[in-house]
Amino acid sequence: MTMMPVLTPKVTWKPEPILNVMSGVLSLTETPVWWDRAIADEGEPVDVWVRWARAELIEAEAAERDGMSDLARRGCVHAVGHATRALDGMLDAYLERDYLGIHLRDRAMFKEKLGLLKKRLGEDLPWRIIPPLVSEPRNMTEHDRIVPTIHETGLAVDS
Repeated sequence: MTMMPVLTPKVTWKPEPILNVMSGVLSLTETPVWWDRAIADEGEPVDVWVRWARAELIEAEAAERDGMSDLARRGCVHAVGHATRALDGMLDAYLERDYLGIHLRDRAMFKEKLGLLKKRLGEDLPWRIIPPLVSEPRNMTEHDRIVPTIHETGLAVDS
């Protein structure tokens, strides 16, 4: 029996300023295809989670201005959760796009996906900011039951 060679795709990356990327995405009249493609079979598309996170943040900010701290805190919890789901969906999209999912176990955790993309993309991935801005506030909320501030929530959603 002959062994089939293992093929590893080589991708060449060209750095692009994030404002150019976001400007291009926002100029589209419909949802970018690559957002839906990666997780279409597994739930809501990434842009839905982003929209929900943004809406929760806006409502939390309004509730805080109106002195309704309980409603503001609830909005922060929801916004951080939605932002994390959006980011997880984006990681899945990159993993699928580059056929990297074969290197992960089924239902791999966020940290595993980020680690694999960090190996693949190196410094082109802003991997240092993802945990403190998005996943750590979500983990504190989920596991320690500590509600992030409006500012922390805003950073998670914007990230």
